[in-house]
Amino acid sequence: MNDKEEIAPALESLYSVNLGVKRSERVLVFTDYPNITPELAESSLKRSEDIQQVASEVAAFGRNRCEIIFCRYPATSRHGVEPPPILWEKAFGSRLVDLLEDQELLAKILAKDLNLDELSLIRKLVAANRDSSVDVVIALAYHSTSHTLFRKLLTEICGTRYASMPEFERPMLRGAMAVDYLEMAGRTAKIAVLISQAASLRITAPNGTDLTIVIGGRQVLSDTGLLTEPGSFSNLPAGEVFLAPLEDQSSGKLVFDLAAGEKLVQELCLEFSEGKVSQIRGQGPYRDYLEKLFADSHLNRNLAELGIGTNTGAKNPYNVLEAEKIWGTIHIALGDNSSFGGTVATSFHQDYVVSQPSITLFPADADPLTVLVDGQWKL
Repeated sequence: MNDKEEIAPALESLYSVNLGVKRSERVLVFTDYPNITPELAESSLKRSEDIQQVASEVAAFGRNRCEIIFCRYPATSRHGVEPPPILWEKAFGSRLVDLLEDQELLAKILAKDLNLDELSLIRKLVAANRDSSVDVVIALAYHSTSHTLFRKLLTEICGTRYASMPEFERPMLRGAMAVDYLEMAGRTAKIAVLISQAASLRITAPNGTDLTIVIGGRQVLSDTGLLTEPGSFSNLPAGEVFLAPLEDQSSGKLVFDLAAGEKLVQELCLEFSEGKVSQIRGQGPYRDYLEKLFADSHLNRNLAELGIGTNTGAKNPYNVLEAEKIWGTIHIALGDNSSFGGTVATSFHQDYVVSQPSITLFPADADPLTVLVDGQWKL
């Protein structure tokens, strides 16, 4: 069996099981390409080339199943940055983009610099032109569009079904994508119900991580990979429970030695106070990168997300998209959480995975309950 024959079942599942695409529907498949500079690491260039190739194959596979719109655009600088106008036009139609430009709103969207009145007007314009939007998005850009207004408007107003697949790698089609999605959905729902019982929780791990996360009444969400209902949104590979903790309340320390799929020169420890990074311990280029981001905006210090992996087929710790789905892990994100229940909007969102964690829940009106011990669930 050759490679194309091996991945064909996963591609068929993508269109039929994950997204439930109908022949009459319009499906936008997009990818990005980097600005080639001497500073661009060879490994990053190779990953970018690989995801572009996968995107081309995904689009080609769908062409006799539905209407495919394919778009390549210059890569943004990092995860969480709004995509460029060309992608807005492909997704929403040229009329909406013209209206946003006429109202001088598009530039403010791209800068994530909107007040509530402007956001309300944008939502009304999108609603009035929703018939021009695509039915399905397969987002195979290297940098994630999950935590953007672009994605939120498509799913929440246009009813677009949205598969977000940043940093996707071909082997996932034979591993983390080749799972029983109904079984995983049941397992994920069970964990979501457990976490929903907590007002706060404590996460510890052998690497020194020790965080108290305050949930309050925030909604606990499930990422199952089943995107057949209007407005559905998920990563693929899927498999996590996630939420936006209450801002300004969580505390403790997060320790990690992998970031953006790369092994760090030295382990870093982020100390949190009142829901924000208050101090970085450890040295190396990634610390310098974070310091610059924090200097650019204090919002980038925000403890944005708690995620819990539920995919038993996910194995690769060096790819964040897959690593954060690994069964028995948790991940913490910094930056933007405005797209999934939080209040912080910024052009940065990055996840950090912790292996072998323990989780103790603290319900508001019951005794503490330990549900995960060293990466093993007590379900």
